[in-house]
Amino acid sequence: LVQAGSTIDNLAATIDLAPTLLALANVPIPETMQGASWLPIFAGATTTWRQALLYEYFMEDWVPGIPDIRAVRTPRWKLIRYPTVTGDTDELYDLAADPLELTNLINDPTLANELQLLDALRLQIEG
Repeated sequence: LVQAGSTIDNLAATIDLAPTLLALANVPIPETMQGASWLPIFAGATTTWRQALLYEYFMEDWVPGIPDIRAVRTPRWKLIRYPTVTGDTDELYDLAADPLELTNLINDPTLANELQLLDALRLQIEG
């Protein structure tokens, strides 16, 4: 379904896997299911697709010692917040300029507006 050697830049998540498998099996996707089928993207269709992903981790869910995490990722930016950790631990990366996430820009005053927009987006997605 995907042209060999092609790349797809859309933001995909594991919640998209089940709807994709259902679509491949020609089974209706329940309205209550989160995520979306990748099939239109595979076909090269111009479709509305998410512009941000939310990532959350709650320490009590898995391994003690890993802090709670609230993060949002857009095609260009990644903002990571550690709400239960005190100190200067949050992270902001410009993925276009720094795809390996080597330079934390969280304290860059020229990015204050971008940081505010990303925080607002994160809160909006969290609901």
